[in-house]
Amino acid sequence: MLTPTLLVLAAGASLAKFDAVPVIAKPVTDKDVLVPLSDSVKAATWDALREPPRGPVEFRLACIVFQPFGAPGRCVDAALLDPRKRQVDWRALTEAADRALTAGPSALLDIAQTRVSVLRLKPPADRKPHFEVRLFRVVVSPQDAMPAYAPGPALTSADFTFATPINGALLTANYPTRALRSDVTARVKLTCLVQPTRKLLCRDPGEIVTAGFSDAGIVNEFRLASYQIASTFELAPQDKRGEDIRGKSLTFTLNWQIPRN
Repeated sequence: MLTPTLLVLAAGASLAKFDAVPVIAKPVTDKDVLVPLSDSVKAATWDALREPPRGPVEFRLACIVFQPFGAPGRCVDAALLDPRKRQVDWRALTEAADRALTAGPSALLDIAQTRVSVLRLKPPADRKPHFEVRLFRVVVSPQDAMPAYAPGPALTSADFTFATPINGALLTANYPTRALRSDVTARVKLTCLVQPTRKLLCRDPGEIVTAGFSDAGIVNEFRLASYQIASTFELAPQDKRGEDIRGKSLTFTLNWQIPRN
């Protein structure tokens, strides 16, 4: 069940004319999203490749976005857009994209689209419900690889301090789309490594317990969304024993609850 706010947004969306969706020509940058793509998500999606590329591969994607929620939906090759037009027939464009993928989407393209799906664009100033097509540049590269998760001793939430509180608004904004539609909640327990910058790198697949109808895809969405949220944490320089926090592993839990107002 959607929140009252999202029900209003969904009602507005149902009236959208997909034959004339505006195209925002300026590509999306880190300044346009609430949380930039984290190293943890890059590494996790890289791990999913059975045949990783030897060098960087770039994708330019055109994705439909529902504002002001800011969640990207279906993406297609941006080369299919007519650069002379400021609007696009989205249904016709996706049909053309499907015809072009006669052999089915590649694993690399799936990874690129997964990376876009975890992003949330900042809402426009007027917050009027509408669809728009946004352009994303995604590079899948061997540099995305990170060392595998190594279980071991870790500090718990009783042993360290956040320099700033966890941002609840970011949890709401980054709620996985499919889970939101299906009214699925989750409890995600992760162990992550504190980098020299005091930012977290999460390589732990985590312990994820969901409530409501769920599948492997929704579980993975919660995992990647939790990685994104963890990348925003600001930690105090020292743990509660007075030791440098850098280089230590921390265990914490995120509770994903659908907001009701």
